[in-house]
Amino acid sequence: FFKKKKKKIFFIMAGINLIEETLPFSSLLEKTTAQRIYQTANYRFVKFEDVAFRGQKFPRCEMEFCDLSNADLSGSDLSGIKISATDFNNSLMSGVDMSRADMHLSVFSGSDLSGANFSKAYLRSVRFIGCNLSGANFTYADLTNADLTGADLTDVDWSYTRLHNTKGISPV
Repeated sequence: FFKKKKKKIFFIMAGINLIEETLPFSSLLEKTTAQRIYQTANYRFVKFEDVAFRGQKFPRCEMEFCDLSNADLSGSDLSGIKISATDFNNSLMSGVDMSRADMHLSVFSGSDLSGANFSKAYLRSVRFIGCNLSGANFTYADLTNADLTGADLTDVDWSYTRLHNTKGISPV
């Protein structure tokens, strides 16, 4: 007759460096309500297979040449993260906070980024081909040489956004 009280578990990966690793779903996310904080971690050439990072935090992390295609990062905090040449194809990223992030050369083709916050983000040469960007915030972002061909740009906030040589967008 005793009720077990659910504890919120915090899991911190701090100061790790993963180079050329494959991390399957089961090694990163168990069936718990864990809040993980991937802090000051560096990921290079890491393949995350079908990983769900919903609602996670990544303070002071760096990712380079990683594969997060088909990942679920919905509601996650990637603000200030440094990511380059990383694949987010067909990922679920609605409501993600990528403010002040440096994400140059990354690919988000076919991803759901509805309601995402890209304010003050560095997004040079990023590909958003066929993405759902409805309601996204790009205030003060740099989208120089980005490709938004076929993206849903309904209700996007372009205030003070740098759009030099950006494809797939009508002049604002």
